[in-house]
Amino acid sequence: AGEAYYTTLLNLVGSTKDVTYQRTFNAGTEDIPYWNVFSLPFDCFMDEAGAFADKVVYLDYASYDASTNVLTLSFLYETFKIEANKPYALYNTGAEIKNPVFNGVTIAAQDEYAYQVRCTTGGTVTFTNTQTRQPLTAGDKNTIFISNNGLHYPAEGVATNMGAFRGYFTLDGVLPAQGVSPRMRVVVGQESTTDMESTMEQTDVMVK
Repeated sequence: AGEAYYTTLLNLVGSTKDVTYQRTFNAGTEDIPYWNVFSLPFDCFMDEAGAFADKVVYLDYASYDASTNVLTLSFLYETFKIEANKPYALYNTGAEIKNPVFNGVTIAAQDEYAYQVRCTTGGTVTFTNTQTRQPLTAGDKNTIFISNNGLHYPAEGVATNMGAFRGYFTLDGVLPAQGVSPRMRVVVGQESTTDMESTMEQTDVMVK
């Protein structure tokens, strides 16, 4: 799957195929995991996910600490199924994954998939997939994307395009004022009904 395959996929909706995702997912370690955002044009149960097994995480909630100006995006492991078109992150603490193959998957209709999570301090964060190359608004501090194992905003005065079958984050009412530039991090942890923060495994991708 990739940019060049989008039109082909439209003609294959409903077909069952072996699909090669032509993309390299960099190696990581327990101390320095490597993050990549992706979406797939088909459903895939986790026990059939091959190289992706035990590495897929979804956005669960966000928080913003005004006293330190830190925005945290919190993820949990997906244990059941990768949904077609839904954006996820691959949290890789092992070897490089190159051109993973998914066997016997059924191509889904190519739709926008955006899901919204709460920010515990007010507002929401929306995680949206990309089906084709997606331009982002230059200098928009309410848009965030993961690239080169870091969290970034679209640069001022420079065209920023997200590739196909990826995703980006949009903030709504999270930051205290338009144009605020928080430091950012992502974490993976275990869900807790009492104190979710206390159970987080703190894993900074990048602080900027």
